[in-house]
Amino acid sequence: ADEWLRAAVDCLEFLPDSLVVEVSRGLAACSEDQPECKRLLFGLLDKHYGQTQHPPLLSNHIFDIHSGISELLVNGKKEQAVEALQLCLKMQDPRSREELRRLLRFMAVASKPEEVKLHKEVENRMAVKRSFAGAIVYSRRLAKGKVDLMVLFMVENHGDLFKIPVSLHRLVSDRLLNIVRGKDPDDLITGPTYCRRITSKDYVENAQKTTQNELRSLLQSIHKNAQLSTKEKRRLLGQFYKGHPEIFIQYFGSRLATVDL
Repeated sequence: ADEWLRAAVDCLEFLPDSLVVEVSRGLAACSEDQPECKRLLFGLLDKHYGQTQHPPLLSNHIFDIHSGISELLVNGKKEQAVEALQLCLKMQDPRSREELRRLLRFMAVASKPEEVKLHKEVENRMAVKRSFAGAIVYSRRLAKGKVDLMVLFMVENHGDLFKIPVSLHRLVSDRLLNIVRGKDPDDLITGPTYCRRITSKDYVENAQKTTQNELRSLLQSIHKNAQLSTKEKRRLLGQFYKGHPEIFIQYFGSRLATVDL
């Protein structure tokens, strides 16, 4: 099957049924004209992801990390940027992460100059970036130039972004080794400790751990706050679940079925 068409169709799973029905009818009408079918699919994806109310797939909850990644790219530190993005994506919820993976793959294929021409006046790479950049990274606090740089970098490196980061793999390996040796799995620091400048990837790891710990603490304070009315507690727990379902499920565990949302 055509790689372009396969990548585009994979993205349809995340679109509303009404749009899928719309494109199905259009494809039936142009089944003998593959370039026209591709333009139809591109136009539909552009229509969906170009909506201003569509939340960015790269969550703004960790904006400071996005800003740090853009600075790494500006300074040409591409390897560190890849690993930082890998860690960022590990913090995403599974559905949005998979949707982002498929969209980036489609963008990478559609960007190729030998593929169907998407715009009369600009190259495919720029047409794709113009259509989908806002659906991936969007913040008024991040300059457009940095957003464009980050999105194009993600498209070019999409095959590596969803792999396990080297630093995370090393951390897990060290913890497992400590367990096997009968040591405290959290005791990963050897030698004297002192204040030191940390690397970008260490910063991302620390930010991830701190963010998750703070979110768990927030959830616990809501859950155990006896001063909140039942209605207010239900509302706050419901909001937390919508924003951070993985942490919510981890916190309540086997008690999840008893939680009234």
